Amino acid sequence: MQRDLPNILAAARSAQEADPGALVEIVSRLALGGYADNRGYSLELIRRLEAAIGVVRGQPEEQERLHYLLGKLGNATFGRGESEKALALYQEALALAPNELRAVLLEAIVGKVQAQLGQAAQAEQSFKQAYASARAMGDDRALLVVLEQESLAASYVEDYEKIRELAEKGITISLRLGDRVGEAYARINLGSVELLHRGDAQAALAHHGTVLAIGQEEDNHTLQAYAHFGLAKDHDALGEREEARACLDRAEALFHSLGHVQDGVYVRRFRKEHRYDQA
Repeated sequence: MQRDLPNILAAARSAQEADPGALVEIVSRLALGGYADNRGYSLELIRRLEAAIGVVRGQPEEQERLHYLLGKLGNATFGRGESEKALALYQEALALAPNELRAVLLEAIVGKVQAQLGQAAQAEQSFKQAYASARAMGDDRALLVVLEQESLAASYVEDYEKIRELAEKGITISLRLGDRVGEAYARINLGSVELLHRGDAQAALAHHGTVLAIGQEEDNHTLQAYAHFGLAKDHDALGEREEARACLDRAEALFHSLGHVQDGVYVRRFRKEHRYDQA
């Protein structure tokens, strides 16, 4: 699909005025079919996604699709560093959740964004509700989602012991479920704890290496980008600057292609602080 993406987006652009229903179908295939989750959101795709949302917003029979499209636009917006806008999108999607699992997912994501924005009390309440719902459902998939999002929230305040606890629980559940992507996200956070809190770069390297392998197996560029950035920090801590530089280059290129503007900023900041921007 990557090769055909310019033509697909051109068709969506043409359909925006001539056939709004076709626009919605094209965008839905890109945003809801897994492509954008693995390959990211270009500005062009974001514009078409916003247009598709505008089409379905006033259609009562399309409220479930609206829920999913709002969530995807929230992901794209959050990845670009527009957290307040993303929070509003996620909250709108939460109000339209078609089932309990989706409600838990959105409640947990809302909590993560609230934590990033410094809204600690609101985030605590969101996670409390998400955990209560997940446990009432008795669904490990739902619990895994909440653990993953709260682990990210804990990283914003550098609560390393909490990150470790949540990530280890996440790995245990994901292995039981056979959820390789869920395992990878937990290992990203656990690897960071090993490096930043315990100073064990080798242990961090092992976790991030596993994440990279899963990302390659799943053809998931988002996982690959986070893995390369983690590996860059691990190699830097080990004094392996050439390996670190190569990983930084790959992480930055992937974040750019994914539309993860804020993550690209973090990579460039690390590069400058550790003098990888010098020849």
